[in-house]
Amino acid sequence: MKMLPINFFNQQNHTKIKQVQKPNLKNIQADTVSFGAMKRSAFKEFNLACVNIFKIPIEKFKSINDFYAWVEAKYEELAQKEYPARDTRTTLAREKYLNSWKRHLDQDEYTQNPALKLIIFAFLVKGLTPTNENIPFVCDQDVLNNTILEIQAMLKQNPKAKFDFFKVYSSNMKKYYEIPSNGWVEIPSAKKDLKNAYENMKKLQCLSVSTWCTKSEKTEDYIANSDFYILMENDKPRICIKATNGVIDEIQGPKNDNKIPDKYIEQIEKFINENNLDDNINRVQNAKRIRNEKIKIIKDICEFIINQDAEKILKYFGITTTYRTDGKKILSEYRQPSMDISFSDLGIDENILIENVAEISGNAIFTKSSLESLQDIERIGGYAYLTGENLEDIGEKLESIEGGACFSKSKIKTLKNLKKIMGDTDFSESEVVDTGELSVIFGNVNFKKSKLKNLGKIKEIFGDVRKDWSMQIDKSKVKIHGDIR
Repeated sequence: MKMLPINFFNQQNHTKIKQVQKPNLKNIQADTVSFGAMKRSAFKEFNLACVNIFKIPIEKFKSINDFYAWVEAKYEELAQKEYPARDTRTTLAREKYLNSWKRHLDQDEYTQNPALKLIIFAFLVKGLTPTNENIPFVCDQDVLNNTILEIQAMLKQNPKAKFDFFKVYSSNMKKYYEIPSNGWVEIPSAKKDLKNAYENMKKLQCLSVSTWCTKSEKTEDYIANSDFYILMENDKPRICIKATNGVIDEIQGPKNDNKIPDKYIEQIEKFINENNLDDNINRVQNAKRIRNEKIKIIKDICEFIINQDAEKILKYFGITTTYRTDGKKILSEYRQPSMDISFSDLGIDENILIENVAEISGNAIFTKSSLESLQDIERIGGYAYLTGENLEDIGEKLESIEGGACFSKSKIKTLKNLKKIMGDTDFSESEVVDTGELSVIFGNVNFKKSKLKNLGKIKEIFGDVRKDWSMQIDKSKVKIHGDIR
């Protein structure tokens, strides 16, 4: 698809919607110069807020310059820090948006007010952890001005007032773009509305939940040719419909899993019909079918779910349970109920299903699983798809996978006590950084775009190896029977 030649971050495409009062940041200063230990009375507004938020030891400062030096050093500490996410694409998006904020905060009006600069950036990065996919807010000068003025007025009235800078910012973003608390919001493509393309891109980012691609670095590409329709409910975005030339490309709920949440099916269907959108692959009708299937399953096994009877639940889906002499369970295989329905969709806690399970005889498919850990599983007898979006831990006891294994795009970082994999293994785009006790792989291995820098304790690979040039392989320590490419 040909993209429109639009530089969304170039201000020439920025069409102002409203005139916004600009705060006089020169007024946000300390009142006095002190030649002894500084006191709180020497601070006001954002300077005082900064002292309170960061619990700055002002009693150690002899002048306001000591305060500014502390604040500037703290800002540099936060600005130079890396903010990796669980997913590599989100990490890149974070870096992009944070750089945009840093460029804006490097302007003179902020460098002359280091306390405000620190407060803004500290709140911006507050929720960016390695275990989530949160993206920073898009930087909007007008909304930022409104937010500064609002909080400044609050601090003038109550110098000790507590606030969350970006809760106020988010609220002002919605007011600025006139986003309703409930109902549908249409955001046209740049192809339809080139004049307001930059503003519409920011509006789309503002309305996107963290799991949607429109919250990430893809926003510019998406809005170039596609229209977006977002359903708001109680001030929160619930559904996003992406359409190109009137044909629906996708419908996403908050989880971004290509599933239409049951409660919104009829509302989406009505909107599609009223706006003559083409649901070309019958997503809504398929969602109705899946909902009916779930209702039937829950009726069939309601008693098993209530009693947390793992054996009977698994048996209903064709998975048998046997027992070892030590009382540990052996499952015939492991998978979700169907391609369309997961255990979590049925309200079933998967941790109960693998409790006391030591072995899985056949394939173990953790795609779409809600499991975070494999607990006490020691052996997988077939192929292991360890690609669940929540799976981060293979457990302490897994030692053998007797088929192949797929770690591609998984969240697992270390293989711990896993010693052997008996088939083809895929590490491409995985988060694995430590192969643990793994010593042998009986098959081909793909390390392309993985985070592994070396083979760790692997001593033998009975197949071909595909890798990036940056990955080091010491042939004196590992025997590879196939080709390296």
